[in-house]
Amino acid sequence: MTLIQPYEIACIQPQAHQCPSDPRGRDEAIGKNLMRQLELLDYACASGRGNVKIVVMPEYGINGAWQERTVEEWISTALEIPNPWTDLLAEKARQRNLYICANMLEKDPEWPGRFFNTSFIIDPRGEIILKHWKHNHNAFLLPYTSPCDVYDEFVRRYGREALFPVVDTPLGRLGVLTCCECMFPELARCTVFNGAEVILHPTSEFQDQITEITDTLKCARAYDTVSYWASANIGEYLDAGRGVGASRGRSLVIDYFGKILTSTPPGPGETTTRATVDINILRYHRSQSLSSGTIRTEMFSHEYAAAKGGWRSNLWLDQPIVGLNETRERRQENIQENYQSGVWPEPVLNVHKDTVTVRE
Repeated sequence: MTLIQPYEIACIQPQAHQCPSDPRGRDEAIGKNLMRQLELLDYACASGRGNVKIVVMPEYGINGAWQERTVEEWISTALEIPNPWTDLLAEKARQRNLYICANMLEKDPEWPGRFFNTSFIIDPRGEIILKHWKHNHNAFLLPYTSPCDVYDEFVRRYGREALFPVVDTPLGRLGVLTCCECMFPELARCTVFNGAEVILHPTSEFQDQITEITDTLKCARAYDTVSYWASANIGEYLDAGRGVGASRGRSLVIDYFGKILTSTPPGPGETTTRATVDINILRYHRSQSLSSGTIRTEMFSHEYAAAKGGWRSNLWLDQPIVGLNETRERRQENIQENYQSGVWPEPVLNVHKDTVTVRE
């Protein structure tokens, strides 16, 4: 096996304009967003002592950022992939001889009435070598379709391996997860089951008591899957309902011990950060890790098959999602199923209800 020399991963934390659903305004905003990210990419790669081989850009950094919209408005904001904007990323990847991981809201004529939250990797030849459709969580902010929602047709078209895609490269095996997917250990585990050694993580984390725990979750995912993580967040939201300073910042790179190798400061602001990773050391540590070869996969599979109150597959196979009310209602039905089966006791709120924190 070829020796992989240590190299750097850079995380880009840019300002990002909210994209209007009107195509002309959308394209103007996308152009500003992408040009700024490419400027920051050039800066991150410009150091004479640097050795950047992978660059990660944030979720919603090109054509997104949450806002209350109908599915039709989101579809008008979304783009087919590839497109002229991914062509610019491909040109930069060839110019800099590196891999770029970015994120876009995607529409596809083969899936009418739907849009997807898609992260992807472009290689140094300018080819899109991996696409990851975000699995979680379309019951909160954006009514995008996930692979689970159209499971049978997704697997028929692309194969089961496309659920948690991994690509083998001269820099190691790369996988992708997006934003709140770090909150679900199964997603990281399944990606590593497919061979991932480095998880690239476009994210868009706003300041909130829930998102404040995501650093801990990312470190835990890196540790329990023995993988590197590189997480790039939005720096500031421009023209968006969230407010310019809503981002929590904290783009970071984590090693396989769950140690943060580098991070941007907490709070909003444009910046970049980078850290060195060593795939050969990771591979050695995997052979020594307590978890390697001891995960009870067969036992777990039986427990998952018997579990109640989870998100079912194929819920929107025959009919596209029509809005967030629909996915939020499905979430509440899942919770009620846990109550009715007796798996979860229902909470009893008393006069101190105002002290109870409700996660939304």
